[in-house]
Amino acid sequence: MKKYLFMLVSLSLVLLLVISSAGCLSSDAKIVKEVELGDSYTVQSMDSQNHSIRTNCTYVINQVIIGSQAEEIIKAGSTWNNLPTGNDVAILINMSETYVSGTYSSVNTVPTYFRVYVDGTSYPAQNLGLSGGYRPFPKTSILKGTTLTGWLYFIAPEGNAVLSRELDDGPAMFMKLNY
Repeated sequence: MKKYLFMLVSLSLVLLLVISSAGCLSSDAKIVKEVELGDSYTVQSMDSQNHSIRTNCTYVINQVIIGSQAEEIIKAGSTWNNLPTGNDVAILINMSETYVSGTYSSVNTVPTYFRVYVDGTSYPAQNLGLSGGYRPFPKTSILKGTTLTGWLYFIAPEGNAVLSRELDDGPAMFMKLNY
């Protein structure tokens, strides 16, 4: 009986260690990739049922405009655009998204799938009206092999900023913004 109890306790401890260490490798652990303008970042969305790749998309930051220059572009676009107040700054990001491959013929994308995190706090993309050759990032479906390009607008404080692409289970990527 003692031997059986000892084996049961030992097995329980081993299982507890395995389960707790697996939590350290959770999919929530994301890596910040420092990218230069024009570098790409690939995000794969996995199907939890059969562990296959649902979507494989590539993201590129083409241009970043921060502060007063961004505010001037925002003001010229529409009087309805929100402007930063206090210590916040305007951040305009020209982003390209390409649906490279996957199980679907198209995937949806909207500006609100992107967020800027500054020192751990999340800031959503703002609704945006633009003019003068600036085109907002579209709310649409992307066909396989197609690339969409447009401007995302964020209001956030200055700090250690990263751009994220959010999936159903949270952020899927972090691209460091150098400003």
